[in-house]
Amino acid sequence: VGGRFRHSRVSTPSHPLPDTRPSITNTLYNCYMSNALGPFVSTSTVAQRLGIHRVNAAALVRSGKLPAVKVGRTWVIDARDLDAFAETYTKGPGPHPEVHGKPRQPRTNLQGG
Repeated sequence: VGGRFRHSRVSTPSHPLPDTRPSITNTLYNCYMSNALGPFVSTSTVAQRLGIHRVNAAALVRSGKLPAVKVGRTWVIDARDLDAFAETYTKGPGPHPEVHGKPRQPRTNLQGG
């Protein structure tokens, strides 16, 4: 009885043949990269266009505010959806001092003299 697990009842070869069929994820990703399905962009492009960090662009996608499809580990955004979203999007005010504390004061010379 072969297999990775000691109590496995399924006989598996010790060296399985590689699956040469392209996965649907790879196929979709390749279509995305070649623009075969239309003009698509990544979260990095969204971030550049909106003037925000890439992590914040991914958060917009995960929250559903910006329509996208996940292909493998990559979010794929239709460029037309990004155009429509960018027309109404306004960048937030940034960090609030009351949340992040007071700004640091410049250091003074600690040595007497």
